[in-house]
Amino acid sequence: ECERRNIDRAEYWSVATAPNAAHVVRLAAGAAEHPAPARKVICIVHDIEENVDTEVSPAECRAALVRMLEIEREHGVRATYTILGRLFRDKAAIIAAHGDHDLAFHSFDHRLDDLSQLARVREVDLQIKGYRTPRSKITAELSDYALVYWNFEWIICSERTFECQAPKVENGLVKVPIYMDDWMLHTGELTRERWEPRLLYEIRARDFVAFGLHDCYAAHWLDWYGELLETLKGMGELWTVDQAVSQAWLRSTLTPPRDAPGR
Repeated sequence: ECERRNIDRAEYWSVATAPNAAHVVRLAAGAAEHPAPARKVICIVHDIEENVDTEVSPAECRAALVRMLEIEREHGVRATYTILGRLFRDKAAIIAAHGDHDLAFHSFDHRLDDLSQLARVREVDLQIKGYRTPRSKITAELSDYALVYWNFEWIICSERTFECQAPKVENGLVKVPIYMDDWMLHTGELTRERWEPRLLYEIRARDFVAFGLHDCYAAHWLDWYGELLETLKGMGELWTVDQAVSQAWLRSTLTPPRDAPGR
């Protein structure tokens, strides 16, 4: 016995507990091993922010977004798209029309001095579970408590900030580290001939790597994006961040506490 309810702009199922007690499946206690992917896990994270920090026009960014989505569909790849809250509804519709990808917030407007970003994105959507920090900066607003309070399950930031190379669960939140992005391609500090080998070297050395790409920097990598995807598919499994987060939650649930008997 249940009913569907609309609250603000979000849709929920309301389930009565007592009438449905007979349908509850009780889990039996038992030993379980950590499930693991067959190969390395690679996550592609697209920051969708248009011209917030660049002189690239919104039209160019929009065209780049459509093209990267087309390439991913051609190669059978799902990715994670983190979107500015002020752009979210428009961009989410474009992404949904091109495939089944993860969606997350990338702050509301990319400002580090405005400490109301979490509240503002929740005015846009109540159900999005992921948050990507602007410029890989953890502001005073982004405490673990605040993120969980605003109903976020995971956050993406740099490996240096999180001091880890794979997703980890802390304080009811999954922290997903980004190894590198396309910033140095944009600045000219690295060309493809140096940027791509650096990424592939780390993928060979690790079980998990997440890396970022931007719509506003796409001119530097879009022409060879399809080739990169095929290379990555040969090296590991391309997961969305939601998949990696689910794996992290499961691992944390199956890991006995340090003071458990037999440890």
